[in-house]
Amino acid sequence: MSLTNVPVDRMTVTFRSKKIEDDTDLAALGITENSPIVLIGSSLPVVHAPTEQVVFLEDLTELEKKKAGLEIVPAGLQNLGNTCYFNAVIQSLKAIPELSGALKKHSESHPETPTALSNVIFQTFQSLQNSTSFIVPAPLLSTFLTAHAQFAQRTPQGQPMQQDAEECFTELITDLKSVEILPIAEQDMITRSAFPPSNIVEQLFQGKFEHRMTNQELTEGQVEPQTVSAETFLELECVIENETHYMNEGISLALTGQLSKYSDVLGRDCLYKTEKKIAVLPPILVVHFKRFYWKKKEALAHWDSHRVKIGKNVNFPFFFDSFEFCTDSVQKELIPVRDQKKEERDQMANAAKLELEKKLDETPSEMLKDKEEDLEKSKPTEWFVERAPKRPSTGYYELFAIVAHQGRSADGGHYIAYIKKRKNLWYEMNDANTYPRTDEDIKKLSGQADRPCAYLTFYRACEQIEIE
Repeated sequence: MSLTNVPVDRMTVTFRSKKIEDDTDLAALGITENSPIVLIGSSLPVVHAPTEQVVFLEDLTELEKKKAGLEIVPAGLQNLGNTCYFNAVIQSLKAIPELSGALKKHSESHPETPTALSNVIFQTFQSLQNSTSFIVPAPLLSTFLTAHAQFAQRTPQGQPMQQDAEECFTELITDLKSVEILPIAEQDMITRSAFPPSNIVEQLFQGKFEHRMTNQELTEGQVEPQTVSAETFLELECVIENETHYMNEGISLALTGQLSKYSDVLGRDCLYKTEKKIAVLPPILVVHFKRFYWKKKEALAHWDSHRVKIGKNVNFPFFFDSFEFCTDSVQKELIPVRDQKKEERDQMANAAKLELEKKLDETPSEMLKDKEEDLEKSKPTEWFVERAPKRPSTGYYELFAIVAHQGRSADGGHYIAYIKKRKNLWYEMNDANTYPRTDEDIKKLSGQADRPCAYLTFYRACEQIEIE
Protein backbone atom coordinates (compact mmCIF):
# COMPACT_ATOMS: atom_id res chain seq x y z
CA MET A 1 0.00 0.00 0.00
CA SER A 2 2.77 2.44 0.89
CA LEU A 3 4.42 1.85 -2.52
CA THR A 4 1.34 1.92 -4.76
CA ASN A 5 -1.32 3.80 -2.71
CA VAL A 6 -3.75 1.06 -3.76
CA PRO A 7 -6.01 0.07 -0.84
CA VAL A 8 -5.54 -3.58 0.23
CA ASP A 9 -9.18 -4.43 -0.37
CA ARG A 10 -8.82 -3.29 -4.02
CA MET A 11 -5.60 -5.24 -4.76
CA THR A 12 -5.37 -8.29 -7.02
CA VAL A 13 -1.94 -10.02 -7.01
CA THR A 14 -1.03 -12.55 -9.74
CA PHE A 15 1.96 -14.67 -10.70
CA ARG A 16 2.06 -16.18 -14.17
CA SER A 17 -1.68 -15.37 -14.62
CA LYS A 18 -2.56 -17.18 -11.40
CA LYS A 19 -4.26 -15.19 -8.67
CA ILE A 20 -2.51 -15.24 -5.29
CA GLU A 21 -4.96 -15.55 -2.43
CA ASP A 22 -4.28 -15.17 1.32
CA ASP A 23 -3.92 -18.95 1.74
CA THR A 24 -1.95 -19.61 -1.48
CA ASP A 25 1.25 -21.72 -1.04
CA LEU A 26 3.88 -19.46 -2.59
CA ALA A 27 6.46 -22.30 -2.73
CA ALA A 28 4.07 -24.39 -4.81
CA LEU A 29 3.85 -21.59 -7.35
CA GLY A 30 7.60 -21.68 -7.87
CA ILE A 31 8.19 -18.09 -6.85
CA THR A 32 11.88 -17.34 -6.44
CA GLU A 33 13.98 -14.26 -5.81
CA ASN A 34 13.38 -11.56 -8.49
CA SER A 35 10.30 -13.38 -9.88
CA PRO A 36 7.86 -10.81 -11.38
CA ILE A 37 4.62 -10.50 -9.44
CA VAL A 38 1.82 -8.41 -10.94
CA LEU A 39 -0.33 -6.11 -8.81
CA ILE A 40 -3.67 -5.01 -10.29
CA GLY A 41 -5.69 -2.26 -8.66
CA SER A 42 -6.53 1.45 -8.74
CA SER A 43 -5.79 4.20 -6.29
CA LEU A 44 -8.54 6.42 -7.77
CA PRO A 45 -11.74 6.98 -5.75
CA VAL A 46 -14.49 4.45 -6.21
CA VAL A 47 -17.18 5.58 -8.66
CA HIS A 48 -20.61 5.13 -7.13
CA ALA A 49 -23.95 5.01 -8.94
CA PRO A 50 -25.61 8.46 -9.16
CA THR A 51 -27.90 9.23 -6.26
CA GLU A 52 -30.18 11.28 -8.58
CA GLN A 53 -31.86 9.95 -11.70
CA VAL A 54 -30.04 10.82 -14.92
CA VAL A 55 -32.04 13.21 -17.11
CA PHE A 56 -31.21 13.39 -20.78
CA LEU A 57 -31.29 16.58 -22.84
CA GLU A 58 -34.24 15.49 -24.97
CA ASP A 59 -36.28 14.84 -21.80
CA LEU A 60 -35.91 18.38 -20.45
CA THR A 61 -38.82 20.79 -20.64
CA GLU A 62 -38.36 24.12 -22.41
CA LEU A 63 -38.19 25.95 -19.08
CA GLU A 64 -35.58 23.49 -17.71
CA LYS A 65 -33.46 23.98 -20.84
CA LYS A 66 -33.79 27.72 -20.41
CA LYS A 67 -32.61 27.47 -16.78
CA ALA A 68 -29.64 25.38 -17.89
CA GLY A 69 -28.73 28.00 -20.48
CA LEU A 70 -29.59 25.70 -23.38
CA GLU A 71 -31.24 27.08 -26.50
CA ILE A 72 -33.96 25.07 -28.20
CA VAL A 73 -33.25 25.07 -31.93
CA PRO A 74 -36.34 24.41 -34.08
CA ALA A 75 -36.24 21.59 -36.62
CA GLY A 76 -36.07 22.14 -40.37
CA LEU A 77 -37.84 20.61 -43.38
CA GLN A 78 -35.93 18.81 -46.11
CA ASN A 79 -36.27 20.23 -49.62
CA LEU A 80 -37.84 17.58 -51.86
CA GLY A 81 -37.16 19.34 -55.15
CA ASN A 82 -37.91 23.07 -55.37
CA THR A 83 -40.21 22.82 -52.36
CA CYS A 84 -38.66 25.71 -50.43
CA TYR A 85 -41.86 27.75 -50.98
CA PHE A 86 -43.85 25.00 -49.27
CA ASN A 87 -41.39 24.56 -46.38
CA ALA A 88 -41.31 28.30 -45.66
CA VAL A 89 -45.10 28.55 -45.47
CA ILE A 90 -45.42 25.45 -43.26
CA GLN A 91 -42.81 26.81 -40.81
CA SER A 92 -44.66 30.14 -40.64
CA LEU A 93 -48.02 28.46 -39.98
CA LYS A 94 -46.49 26.31 -37.24
CA ALA A 95 -45.51 29.52 -35.46
CA ILE A 96 -49.22 30.13 -34.72
CA PRO A 97 -50.02 28.12 -31.53
CA GLU A 98 -53.79 28.58 -31.93
CA LEU A 99 -53.70 27.02 -35.40
CA SER A 100 -51.76 24.05 -34.03
CA GLY A 101 -54.28 23.74 -31.20
CA ALA A 102 -57.22 23.74 -33.60
CA LEU A 103 -55.53 21.14 -35.81
CA LYS A 104 -54.86 18.99 -32.75
CA LYS A 105 -58.51 19.05 -31.66
CA HIS A 106 -59.67 18.40 -35.22
CA SER A 107 -57.28 15.47 -35.61
CA GLU A 108 -58.45 13.93 -32.33
CA SER A 109 -62.11 14.32 -33.24
CA HIS A 110 -61.64 12.91 -36.77
CA PRO A 111 -59.40 9.84 -36.34
CA GLU A 112 -61.21 8.15 -39.23
CA THR A 113 -59.45 10.48 -41.75
CA PRO A 114 -55.75 10.31 -40.84
CA THR A 115 -54.72 11.18 -44.41
CA ALA A 116 -56.81 14.37 -44.62
CA LEU A 117 -54.61 17.40 -45.28
CA SER A 118 -55.46 19.06 -41.96
CA ASN A 119 -54.51 15.91 -40.03
CA VAL A 120 -51.27 15.43 -41.98
CA ILE A 121 -50.33 19.07 -41.31
CA PHE A 122 -50.77 18.49 -37.58
CA GLN A 123 -48.72 15.29 -37.76
CA THR A 124 -45.97 17.30 -39.48
CA PHE A 125 -46.16 19.99 -36.78
CA GLN A 126 -45.79 17.26 -34.13
CA SER A 127 -42.78 15.77 -35.88
CA LEU A 128 -41.15 19.21 -36.14
CA GLN A 129 -41.75 19.81 -32.45
CA ASN A 130 -40.24 16.46 -31.42
CA SER A 131 -37.28 16.46 -33.82
CA THR A 132 -33.80 17.68 -32.94
CA SER A 133 -32.58 18.09 -36.53
CA PHE A 134 -34.91 18.06 -39.55
CA ILE A 135 -37.74 15.98 -40.91
CA VAL A 136 -38.74 14.81 -44.39
CA PRO A 137 -42.26 16.17 -45.15
CA ALA A 138 -42.98 13.66 -47.92
CA PRO A 139 -46.49 12.59 -46.66
CA LEU A 140 -47.63 16.21 -46.31
CA LEU A 141 -46.20 17.31 -49.66
CA SER A 142 -47.77 14.32 -51.41
CA THR A 143 -51.17 15.08 -49.87
CA PHE A 144 -50.90 18.75 -50.84
CA LEU A 145 -49.85 18.04 -54.44
CA THR A 146 -52.67 15.53 -54.84
CA ALA A 147 -55.17 18.19 -53.82
CA HIS A 148 -53.50 20.95 -55.87
CA ALA A 149 -52.10 19.57 -59.10
CA GLN A 150 -50.99 23.03 -60.30
CA PHE A 151 -48.13 22.87 -57.78
CA ALA A 152 -46.93 19.56 -59.26
CA GLN A 153 -45.85 21.12 -62.57
CA ARG A 154 -42.45 20.11 -63.94
CA THR A 155 -39.91 21.63 -66.30
CA PRO A 156 -39.22 20.08 -69.75
CA GLN A 157 -36.24 18.39 -68.06
CA GLY A 158 -38.57 16.71 -65.55
CA GLN A 159 -37.58 18.82 -62.52
CA PRO A 160 -40.26 20.21 -60.16
CA MET A 161 -40.99 23.85 -60.95
CA GLN A 162 -40.55 26.63 -58.41
CA GLN A 163 -43.93 27.83 -57.11
CA ASP A 164 -45.25 30.98 -55.45
CA ALA A 165 -45.27 30.96 -51.63
CA GLU A 166 -48.24 33.34 -51.36
CA GLU A 167 -50.34 31.13 -53.65
CA CYS A 168 -49.32 28.13 -51.54
CA PHE A 169 -50.34 29.96 -48.35
CA THR A 170 -53.72 30.88 -49.85
CA GLU A 171 -54.44 27.28 -50.92
CA LEU A 172 -53.37 25.84 -47.57
CA ILE A 173 -55.57 28.08 -45.43
CA THR A 174 -58.45 27.58 -47.85
CA ASP A 175 -58.09 23.83 -47.25
CA LEU A 176 -58.09 24.44 -43.49
CA LYS A 177 -61.56 25.97 -43.57
CA SER A 178 -62.83 22.50 -42.67
CA VAL A 179 -61.20 22.83 -39.23
CA GLU A 180 -63.50 23.85 -36.39
CA ILE A 181 -63.08 27.04 -34.36
CA LEU A 182 -61.49 27.19 -30.92
CA PRO A 183 -63.56 28.18 -27.84
CA ILE A 184 -64.23 31.93 -27.97
CA ALA A 185 -63.42 34.18 -25.02
CA GLU A 186 -66.56 35.30 -23.19
CA GLN A 187 -65.86 39.01 -23.78
CA ASP A 188 -65.66 38.33 -27.52
CA MET A 189 -69.12 36.75 -27.72
CA ILE A 190 -70.71 40.18 -28.14
CA THR A 191 -68.21 41.52 -30.70
CA ARG A 192 -70.09 42.87 -33.69
CA SER A 193 -69.91 41.80 -37.35
CA ALA A 194 -67.05 39.30 -37.29
CA PHE A 195 -68.65 36.70 -35.07
CA PRO A 196 -69.39 33.92 -34.94
CA PRO A 197 -66.64 32.66 -37.26
CA SER A 198 -67.49 29.38 -38.94
CA ASN A 199 -63.98 27.89 -39.04
CA ILE A 200 -60.45 28.38 -37.68
CA VAL A 201 -59.28 30.34 -40.74
CA GLU A 202 -61.99 32.96 -40.27
CA GLN A 203 -61.31 33.00 -36.54
CA LEU A 204 -57.59 33.68 -36.91
CA PHE A 205 -56.99 35.38 -40.26
CA GLN A 206 -60.21 36.98 -41.48
CA GLY A 207 -60.88 40.70 -41.21
CA LYS A 208 -63.49 42.94 -42.81
CA PHE A 209 -63.26 46.04 -44.99
CA GLU A 210 -65.73 48.86 -45.29
CA HIS A 211 -65.54 49.70 -49.01
CA ARG A 212 -66.67 53.15 -50.14
CA MET A 213 -67.00 54.39 -53.75
CA THR A 214 -67.49 58.08 -54.60
CA ASN A 215 -68.34 59.46 -58.06
CA GLN A 216 -65.62 61.94 -59.10
CA GLU A 217 -67.50 63.41 -62.09
CA LEU A 218 -70.48 64.98 -60.35
CA THR A 219 -70.97 68.66 -61.05
CA GLU A 220 -72.61 71.30 -58.86
CA GLY A 221 -76.16 70.34 -58.03
CA GLN A 222 -75.71 66.65 -58.89
CA VAL A 223 -75.99 64.23 -56.00
CA GLU A 224 -75.10 60.57 -55.89
CA PRO A 225 -74.83 58.76 -52.54
CA GLN A 226 -71.62 56.97 -51.72
CA THR A 227 -71.75 53.24 -52.36
CA VAL A 228 -70.84 51.44 -49.12
CA SER A 229 -70.26 47.70 -49.00
CA ALA A 230 -68.48 45.15 -46.81
CA GLU A 231 -65.95 42.57 -47.89
CA THR A 232 -63.74 40.11 -46.06
CA PHE A 233 -59.97 39.71 -46.38
CA LEU A 234 -57.37 37.15 -45.29
CA GLU A 235 -54.35 39.35 -45.96
CA LEU A 236 -53.45 42.97 -46.61
CA GLU A 237 -51.55 43.89 -49.76
CA CYS A 238 -48.49 46.13 -49.84
CA VAL A 239 -48.25 47.68 -53.32
CA ILE A 240 -44.68 48.52 -54.33
CA GLU A 241 -44.25 51.56 -56.55
CA ASN A 242 -41.56 54.23 -56.91
CA GLU A 243 -42.87 56.19 -53.92
CA THR A 244 -43.16 53.11 -51.69
CA HIS A 245 -40.44 53.11 -49.03
CA TYR A 246 -42.37 51.76 -46.05
CA MET A 247 -44.92 49.01 -45.62
CA ASN A 248 -47.57 51.49 -44.41
CA GLU A 249 -47.23 53.45 -47.66
CA GLY A 250 -47.73 50.31 -49.74
CA ILE A 251 -50.81 49.34 -47.73
CA SER A 252 -52.27 52.83 -48.26
CA LEU A 253 -51.78 52.46 -52.01
CA ALA A 254 -53.57 49.11 -51.97
CA LEU A 255 -56.56 50.46 -50.01
CA THR A 256 -57.21 53.47 -52.22
CA GLY A 257 -57.68 53.73 -55.96
CA GLN A 258 -59.96 54.57 -58.87
CA LEU A 259 -62.23 52.58 -61.17
CA SER A 260 -64.65 53.21 -63.98
CA LYS A 261 -68.25 52.06 -63.64
CA TYR A 262 -71.75 53.00 -64.78
CA SER A 263 -73.50 55.82 -62.91
CA ASP A 264 -77.28 55.65 -62.67
CA VAL A 265 -77.36 59.38 -61.89
CA LEU A 266 -75.35 60.49 -64.94
CA GLY A 267 -76.40 57.63 -67.20
CA ARG A 268 -72.85 56.83 -68.32
CA ASP A 269 -69.55 55.32 -67.17
CA CYS A 270 -67.82 57.55 -64.64
CA LEU A 271 -64.61 57.59 -62.65
CA TYR A 272 -65.08 56.57 -59.03
CA LYS A 273 -62.72 56.96 -56.10
CA THR A 274 -62.49 53.78 -54.02
CA GLU A 275 -61.39 53.60 -50.41
CA LYS A 276 -61.23 50.64 -48.06
CA LYS A 277 -61.04 50.90 -44.28
CA ILE A 278 -60.72 48.05 -41.82
CA ALA A 279 -64.01 47.45 -40.02
CA VAL A 280 -62.93 44.26 -38.22
CA LEU A 281 -59.32 43.49 -37.26
CA PRO A 282 -58.11 39.85 -37.35
CA PRO A 283 -55.98 38.32 -34.57
CA ILE A 284 -53.35 37.28 -37.15
CA LEU A 285 -52.59 39.87 -39.81
CA VAL A 286 -50.72 38.75 -42.94
CA VAL A 287 -49.20 41.36 -45.26
CA HIS A 288 -48.42 40.36 -48.85
CA PHE A 289 -45.66 42.41 -50.48
CA LYS A 290 -46.57 42.61 -54.18
CA ARG A 291 -43.05 41.97 -55.45
CA PHE A 292 -44.01 40.03 -58.59
CA TYR A 293 -45.87 41.26 -61.67
CA TRP A 294 -46.40 40.16 -65.26
CA LYS A 295 -44.39 41.93 -67.94
CA LYS A 296 -45.87 41.65 -71.43
CA LYS A 297 -43.86 40.37 -74.35
CA GLU A 298 -44.08 43.74 -76.13
CA ALA A 299 -42.05 45.32 -73.30
CA LEU A 300 -39.32 42.70 -73.48
CA ALA A 301 -36.59 42.49 -76.07
CA HIS A 302 -35.79 38.80 -76.13
CA TRP A 303 -38.26 36.93 -73.90
CA ASP A 304 -41.89 35.94 -73.83
CA SER A 305 -44.22 37.39 -71.21
CA HIS A 306 -43.15 36.38 -67.72
CA ARG A 307 -43.27 37.45 -64.09
CA VAL A 308 -40.72 40.02 -62.96
CA LYS A 309 -39.52 40.65 -59.42
CA ILE A 310 -39.43 44.07 -57.77
CA GLY A 311 -36.35 44.15 -55.54
CA LYS A 312 -37.02 47.65 -54.18
CA ASN A 313 -36.21 48.31 -50.52
CA VAL A 314 -39.46 48.51 -48.53
CA ASN A 315 -39.03 48.79 -44.76
CA PHE A 316 -41.42 46.84 -42.54
CA PRO A 317 -41.95 47.44 -38.80
CA PHE A 318 -41.45 44.95 -35.98
CA PHE A 319 -44.56 46.54 -34.42
CA PHE A 320 -47.35 47.61 -36.75
CA ASP A 321 -50.04 50.15 -35.81
CA SER A 322 -53.19 49.59 -37.87
CA PHE A 323 -55.05 52.59 -36.43
CA GLU A 324 -54.80 54.83 -39.53
CA PHE A 325 -56.32 52.10 -41.71
CA CYS A 326 -59.41 51.55 -39.53
CA THR A 327 -62.89 53.03 -39.88
CA ASP A 328 -63.91 55.93 -37.63
CA SER A 329 -66.10 53.64 -35.53
CA VAL A 330 -63.28 51.15 -34.96
CA GLN A 331 -60.90 53.98 -34.06
CA LYS A 332 -63.36 55.23 -31.43
CA GLU A 333 -63.37 51.73 -29.90
CA LEU A 334 -59.58 51.51 -29.93
CA ILE A 335 -58.76 54.93 -28.44
CA PRO A 336 -59.83 54.28 -24.78
CA VAL A 337 -57.94 50.99 -24.66
CA ARG A 338 -54.86 52.52 -26.32
CA ASP A 339 -54.90 55.39 -23.79
CA GLN A 340 -55.16 52.91 -20.93
CA LYS A 341 -52.31 50.80 -22.30
CA LYS A 342 -50.16 53.90 -22.78
CA GLU A 343 -50.72 54.83 -19.14
CA GLU A 344 -49.81 51.29 -18.07
CA ARG A 345 -46.72 51.40 -20.28
CA ASP A 346 -45.60 54.67 -18.67
CA GLN A 347 -46.11 53.18 -15.21
CA MET A 348 -44.12 50.09 -16.18
CA ALA A 349 -41.32 52.28 -17.52
CA ASN A 350 -41.14 54.17 -14.23
CA ALA A 351 -41.19 50.92 -12.26
CA ALA A 352 -38.42 49.50 -14.47
CA LYS A 353 -36.33 52.61 -13.86
CA LEU A 354 -36.70 52.22 -10.08
CA GLU A 355 -35.92 48.49 -10.36
CA LEU A 356 -32.75 49.26 -12.31
CA GLU A 357 -31.61 51.76 -9.69
CA LYS A 358 -32.25 49.13 -7.02
CA LYS A 359 -30.27 46.47 -8.89
CA LEU A 360 -27.25 48.75 -9.15
CA ASP A 361 -26.94 48.47 -5.36
CA GLU A 362 -27.44 44.68 -5.22
CA THR A 363 -24.80 42.17 -4.18
CA PRO A 364 -23.81 39.35 -6.62
CA SER A 365 -25.86 36.81 -4.66
CA GLU A 366 -28.95 39.04 -4.80
CA MET A 367 -28.48 39.52 -8.55
CA LEU A 368 -28.28 35.74 -9.06
CA LYS A 369 -31.49 35.26 -7.07
CA ASP A 370 -33.27 37.90 -9.20
CA LYS A 371 -32.13 36.14 -12.38
CA GLU A 372 -33.56 32.82 -11.17
CA GLU A 373 -36.86 34.52 -10.29
CA ASP A 374 -37.00 36.09 -13.77
CA LEU A 375 -36.55 32.64 -15.33
CA GLU A 376 -39.42 31.26 -13.26
CA LYS A 377 -41.67 34.10 -14.43
CA SER A 378 -40.64 33.74 -18.06
CA LYS A 379 -42.92 30.94 -19.19
CA PRO A 380 -42.09 29.38 -22.55
CA THR A 381 -44.66 29.72 -25.31
CA GLU A 382 -46.61 26.52 -25.89
CA TRP A 383 -46.43 25.27 -29.45
CA PHE A 384 -50.17 24.61 -29.43
CA VAL A 385 -52.98 26.46 -27.65
CA GLU A 386 -56.54 25.14 -27.55
CA ARG A 387 -58.29 28.45 -27.01
CA ALA A 388 -59.03 31.31 -29.35
CA PRO A 389 -56.95 34.49 -29.16
CA LYS A 390 -58.69 37.60 -27.89
CA ARG A 391 -60.01 39.97 -30.50
CA PRO A 392 -57.62 42.88 -31.19
CA SER A 393 -58.40 45.71 -28.77
CA THR A 394 -55.61 48.23 -29.48
CA GLY A 395 -54.85 47.96 -33.20
CA TYR A 396 -51.24 47.07 -32.40
CA TYR A 397 -49.52 44.06 -33.97
CA GLU A 398 -46.16 42.36 -33.40
CA LEU A 399 -44.17 40.69 -36.17
CA PHE A 400 -43.49 36.99 -35.51
CA ALA A 401 -42.79 35.31 -38.87
CA ILE A 402 -41.60 36.18 -42.38
CA VAL A 403 -41.50 34.32 -45.68
CA ALA A 404 -38.71 35.86 -47.77
CA HIS A 405 -37.76 35.36 -51.41
CA GLN A 406 -34.15 35.41 -52.55
CA GLY A 407 -33.13 35.83 -56.18
CA ARG A 408 -33.89 38.04 -59.17
CA SER A 409 -36.33 35.69 -60.92
CA ALA A 410 -39.98 35.44 -59.92
CA ASP A 411 -40.17 31.90 -61.32
CA GLY A 412 -36.97 30.76 -59.62
CA GLY A 413 -34.92 31.84 -56.65
CA HIS A 414 -35.34 30.49 -53.14
CA TYR A 415 -37.81 30.92 -50.25
CA ILE A 416 -36.75 31.10 -46.59
CA ALA A 417 -38.81 31.44 -43.39
CA TYR A 418 -37.76 33.54 -40.39
CA ILE A 419 -39.44 32.74 -37.08
CA LYS A 420 -39.19 34.90 -33.96
CA LYS A 421 -38.19 33.07 -30.77
CA ARG A 422 -37.92 36.08 -28.47
CA LYS A 423 -36.60 39.63 -28.49
CA ASN A 424 -33.50 39.84 -30.69
CA LEU A 425 -33.52 36.11 -31.44
CA TRP A 426 -34.98 34.76 -34.66
CA TYR A 427 -34.37 31.51 -36.53
CA GLU A 428 -33.74 31.35 -40.23
CA MET A 429 -35.54 28.22 -41.42
CA ASN A 430 -33.67 27.50 -44.66
CA ASP A 431 -35.20 24.14 -45.59
CA ALA A 432 -33.38 21.53 -43.47
CA ASN A 433 -30.93 24.07 -42.03
CA THR A 434 -31.62 26.33 -39.06
CA TYR A 435 -29.57 29.41 -38.15
CA PRO A 436 -29.98 31.94 -35.31
CA ARG A 437 -30.52 35.54 -36.44
CA THR A 438 -30.80 38.92 -34.70
CA ASP A 439 -33.19 41.84 -35.15
CA GLU A 440 -30.54 43.56 -37.26
CA ASP A 441 -30.45 40.55 -39.59
CA ILE A 442 -34.23 40.72 -39.95
CA LYS A 443 -34.15 44.42 -40.85
CA LYS A 444 -31.99 43.54 -43.86
CA LEU A 445 -34.93 41.61 -45.37
CA SER A 446 -36.47 44.90 -46.51
CA GLY A 447 -35.12 44.32 -50.02
CA GLN A 448 -31.85 44.27 -51.93
CA ALA A 449 -30.76 42.81 -55.25
CA ASP A 450 -29.66 39.29 -54.34
CA ARG A 451 -30.56 39.22 -50.65
CA PRO A 452 -33.74 37.62 -49.28
CA CYS A 453 -36.67 40.09 -49.42
CA ALA A 454 -39.76 39.96 -47.21
CA TYR A 455 -42.64 38.57 -49.27
CA LEU A 456 -45.16 37.61 -46.55
CA THR A 457 -45.05 39.11 -43.06
CA PHE A 458 -47.08 37.61 -40.22
CA TYR A 459 -48.24 39.85 -37.35
CA ARG A 460 -50.01 38.92 -34.11
CA ALA A 461 -52.35 41.34 -32.32
CA CYS A 462 -50.79 42.63 -29.10
CA GLU A 463 -51.75 45.04 -26.34
CA GLN A 464 -48.53 47.03 -26.12
CA ILE A 465 -46.19 48.38 -28.75
CA GLU A 466 -42.48 49.06 -28.52
CA ILE A 467 -40.97 52.20 -29.99
CA GLU A 468 -38.43 51.12 -32.63
